[in-house]
Amino acid sequence: MADDTAAAALSDLREKFIRDSAGRLDDLTALVGVLAENPADAGALDETMRKLHGLVGLGATFGFNAVTTIARRAEIECQQVLSEARTASAELIDALGESVRLLRQEFARGGSSALEVSIGTPPNDLHVDVVLLEDDPIAHEMLLGILEKQGYSVRSAHTKGHALRLIDEKTPDALVSDVLVPDGTGYEVVSHLRELAGGKAPPVIVTSAVQGFLDRVEAVRRGADAFFEKPIDFAALVRTLENLLERTREITPRVLLVTTTDADTDFVESVFGSAGYNLRVCREPRRFDAELSALRPDLVLLSADLADAACDLTRWLRQKQGMTTVPVIVVGGDGSGEMRLRCVRAGADDWLPDGVLPGLLLATAAVRIERARFVRNLMEHDGLTGLLTHSAFMGHLHRAFHDHQRHPARKPSLILIDVDHFKTVNDRYGHPVGDRVLAVLGSLLRRSLRRSDAIGRYGGEEFAVLLDDLDASDAQRLIERMRAEAAALPHNDDSGSTFQVTFSAGIAAVPEGATEPEAWTAAADRALYTAKNEGRNRVVAAK
Repeated sequence: MADDTAAAALSDLREKFIRDSAGRLDDLTALVGVLAENPADAGALDETMRKLHGLVGLGATFGFNAVTTIARRAEIECQQVLSEARTASAELIDALGESVRLLRQEFARGGSSALEVSIGTPPNDLHVDVVLLEDDPIAHEMLLGILEKQGYSVRSAHTKGHALRLIDEKTPDALVSDVLVPDGTGYEVVSHLRELAGGKAPPVIVTSAVQGFLDRVEAVRRGADAFFEKPIDFAALVRTLENLLERTREITPRVLLVTTTDADTDFVESVFGSAGYNLRVCREPRRFDAELSALRPDLVLLSADLADAACDLTRWLRQKQGMTTVPVIVVGGDGSGEMRLRCVRAGADDWLPDGVLPGLLLATAAVRIERARFVRNLMEHDGLTGLLTHSAFMGHLHRAFHDHQRHPARKPSLILIDVDHFKTVNDRYGHPVGDRVLAVLGSLLRRSLRRSDAIGRYGGEEFAVLLDDLDASDAQRLIERMRAEAAALPHNDDSGSTFQVTFSAGIAAVPEGATEPEAWTAAADRALYTAKNEGRNRVVAAK
């Protein structure tokens, strides 16, 4: 039924698109006439490009694939002339006139009426505030309808200025913005959002009908999390937005209860279920390891009825890599005597006896989980730069490698960065100044990349970056810009004098046929070695 409703709405919008096309084409004809009279009229050329922009974004969506092709070709030609600040040539003006004629011809043919939409079932209770920036009325109406159908609360803007005001009134939970808008670019809106307090968190999706304007590298640099070219795959956009929002939501605490009695199960399920926790029950201690791997709990509850097995499981957990900080609470029994002492010695954090009040159980669990997360965060982040530690980064790398094996279409890139002649910096200016240099470069990496990108202190003066779904070519352009920015940064020594430092970088996509992540890091390391061997202060991609 939901898909039927969406299809009907799209059909109505298609009819509106066709009706409005005559006016759009008349406007284009008039603009071509203005250019014929005054080829230097950059305003008329810019308006022509924007009119074509709307046709590019909607043509294929409504079954007019040829309209998209014709309009895109003409739009790119306009954009090239504008970007180079040239006067429109007679050939360009003639080509624009011919494009309008062909567009009229395609609309007269009627296009394909087959429209399909399958967005899926709206999630419940999203309550997500989205700012939508799109100046084309029909494209705006389509995006607005799709997002609202999914349960999002949408605030609409048609200009950069309007979008900035909406964002200043209230920081949105997400931003969906076209790149090309009448009074500027969507990139400027993204940058403004990211500079606000709390503006780092909202997911940002940018769209564009002009390939030249949808610069993935520039989008990443400005703070966009995802990018879509028009015509938009609406189902993919909604899925991407939901996935990005999921990353920003508070993670539901995961609790593993190990018990052999129904009484414990009923009580704990009642208490934690009502509080919204994700509870899993392990009724067979021999399956403890498998349940740990499946759930990766934030808290383990052990029933006192397990007796000696409770101590054994606690001791084993404390020796398992990645689980040493997981809090363990023993529940039940009288909470006294030799048994309690043995469990504490094995590594249990607390013991709550029979008859414990539900509020006390929940409060104890919440405090233990929060403290464990805080400790884990300290352990996983380098104290100087705030970036991931080497081991934490490698965990991200291994997950990305295996994710790529399951989904080869995703193309993550690994970058290894080494500060050039860093020993000389330490020897000349002292280690405290060298530490400040590393902290500044770490800050540059954090503010220049997306939340979805893993950034780590790889060791000493080395950094590592894992770019999510950005191929090696785009990754090289991005890191090249960052290299130039880093080289221009002034650093101060203790006397107040300034100096600059540079870095070298090696980039590698997952090597074809690689079966282990080590092959990936080796490829990036070889590229870094090449960059340093060729004179440093450069970025080299693995062959």
